[in-house]
Amino acid sequence: MSKNLTATLIQQKNKIDTRNPWLVALDIVTNKDPVNFQEEYLVNNNEPLVWGNTTYEPAPFKLGTLPAKSSGELPTIDISLFNTLELAQFLNAHDGLIDHPVSIYLVYATQDITSGVWSIAEDKVDYPLKHSYVITECTITRDVVKFKLGVPNYLKRPFPARLFHKDFCDFMYKGEYCWMRNHQYDENDPEEVKLDVCNHTYEDCKRHYKFFDMENTNWKVGIDYGGFPNIGRGSYVYR
Repeated sequence: MSKNLTATLIQQKNKIDTRNPWLVALDIVTNKDPVNFQEEYLVNNNEPLVWGNTTYEPAPFKLGTLPAKSSGELPTIDISLFNTLELAQFLNAHDGLIDHPVSIYLVYATQDITSGVWSIAEDKVDYPLKHSYVITECTITRDVVKFKLGVPNYLKRPFPARLFHKDFCDFMYKGEYCWMRNHQYDENDPEEVKLDVCNHTYEDCKRHYKFFDMENTNWKVGIDYGGFPNIGRGSYVYR
């Protein structure tokens, strides 16, 4: 469903000239883990942009043409960023952020006279000039990192949607559906449990539960294991 521009944006868009710039702001998800969710905020400006409680850091990037329509193809757009050693190392370690969400905002910025910081008055929630994509390709050269953005290809999704494993838990460790999501180890715990990891097996789930099943605790009885040990023969079944 299309979104209507606010009166302020329409007024600024229709001006013949203006002293204030239209800027492109990016929200790039760098960690999709619900527990350690992280985003980077960039703006194609030589000064920071403040939007609500978020500060967009200046970054030299070039945005391709936003697709206006499609003739049967999935829409794509390119973003090129100046490469640095730290950026290249991060992307190599995180598979080029493939399938990570990216939000593009076209914002009309105004500069505060006293602070000199650029900001916008529009609310970020339900902002009309927002485009949402995911990173589908990442190319790293000596000088430039190039991302190709697109929409998710749902033909690549498994169908049926859920594969029921007998001896493997599909839940993300300490994620939304994991019973360990609210339980944290501390420095006084025994050394054998300091390695706070889970291999998603039923035995490892029982190991975590045994450690937290102590007196004077309010943990509920039983284990919310994400696998299905009682599905019968075979290692998995579709539903």
